[in-house]
Amino acid sequence: MDYLKFFEKKNITYETDNKSLLEFYEMAISRMINAYALHKIILDEDGNPCDYVFIDVNPSFEIITGLKKFNVLGKKISEVIPNISQDVFDWIGVYGNVAIKGEPMSFESFSKPLDKWFLISAYSPKTDYFVTIFNDISQIKRIELDLVQKKDSLSNLQRSLHYWESHDSLTGLPNRISLCNDISVKLKSSPSSGLAIASIDFSNLKLINSTYGYALGDEFLIAVGKRLLSLFYNEGTIYRMNGPEFCLFLHAFSSKDEVDACAE
Repeated sequence: MDYLKFFEKKNITYETDNKSLLEFYEMAISRMINAYALHKIILDEDGNPCDYVFIDVNPSFEIITGLKKFNVLGKKISEVIPNISQDVFDWIGVYGNVAIKGEPMSFESFSKPLDKWFLISAYSPKTDYFVTIFNDISQIKRIELDLVQKKDSLSNLQRSLHYWESHDSLTGLPNRISLCNDISVKLKSSPSSGLAIASIDFSNLKLINSTYGYALGDEFLIAVGKRLLSLFYNEGTIYRMNGPEFCLFLHAFSSKDEVDACAE
């Protein structure tokens, strides 16, 4: 589009109708869906940014921030938001750098006083002045956080499922799958060494279940698992195979007599 011809048709030219051009720009800014604000930076005695003043804002600024135009124009940010210096993000320092050095920047940041996330573009039209144009992206950030939490939950669930695939849900002991995996690892790492596996079975579980109920039978199995762990903690790994059947996989032994002694 030829913008010069457009302005000429509207009787707006840079040379002869600056007032109309200014009105056009003011209307364009006032109708923006983005928040707009013009500020002037304030420097301390050492030339460091210490505050800034609101010079102009548009209607979207009021909607997005909740701050009214008549309450901010001509006022310092420290007056509008007294605890601004306590925010994690250094708003004054960042905007001061833009206003003084004239380097534009875009960034996302959370405003604790306003309890909102913003996507902000800032630039300096003139030394010591800066413009901010921004949007409220709090909803997007909440969705992102929710997705991250769901992803973490899914990862935890996957780890849990993987764990319980190889462990008994009642006693928490490794199960038959773990035993097979451990035997495979042992054979691959030490193919020439021997293996010693002891089967431990309790024949009175059915009697306990039929006489006292399955809840007590479960408590019995849990107690047996703990007892076996305490007895063979240093000698090997205890597995629950099925029902009252447990298994001991000895880690190391020097002779068959040592295995027999452990079994006894």
